[in-house]
Amino acid sequence: MSELKDIYELIANAELKVREHNFEESINVYQETVKLIEELESKNEGFKQIEDVKTAIDLLKIDIEGKISELQQLKLRAATPTAKPDYVAAVELPKASSDSPQTFVEKILTLVRSKTELKPGVSIYDLESGIAREAAQLLQGLSWVGQQRSKEYEAKIEQMCAENKQLTTQIHKLKERWESLVESARQKRNQQHDL
Repeated sequence: MSELKDIYELIANAELKVREHNFEESINVYQETVKLIEELESKNEGFKQIEDVKTAIDLLKIDIEGKISELQQLKLRAATPTAKPDYVAAVELPKASSDSPQTFVEKILTLVRSKTELKPGVSIYDLESGIAREAAQLLQGLSWVGQQRSKEYEAKIEQMCAENKQLTTQIHKLKERWESLVESARQKRNQQHDL
């Protein structure tokens, strides 16, 4: 199933492009992924007969098409400048620009500094390090969720392929058994005619 491996490599590449805020390239990679999935389906007609495999493939395509739609909206949002208050722009810019995760954290810190009145005993450094920690955990969590989803899809498809192989073997055995029974009945009929 090298095609399946290629599909998940393309998905990982597209997610990397999203993290780099390269929405155009990410959309192209996701669209290429959908084409590869459709090619895999057309090469393996047996997938359509196994409901769980068909469902897993359909869910994967729906998920990818949803991501394409979201990325197209983000791309449009990034391309259309609007007059918004500074604090709104500071929150939305990280999603729609080509900034690194570190720049994203810096913009959040700038926003918090401008809107926060420090409590006694709390330094700006403490506040910044707390926000940086939370942002890093959030980014790490998002990456982990994507990886888990990919692993779940891959495991589900592998399980369905194993079940397909097992069912194909059973069908072959039943077919042989049927042919054996037909041949046995034919021989008995021939023996009765000979008598």
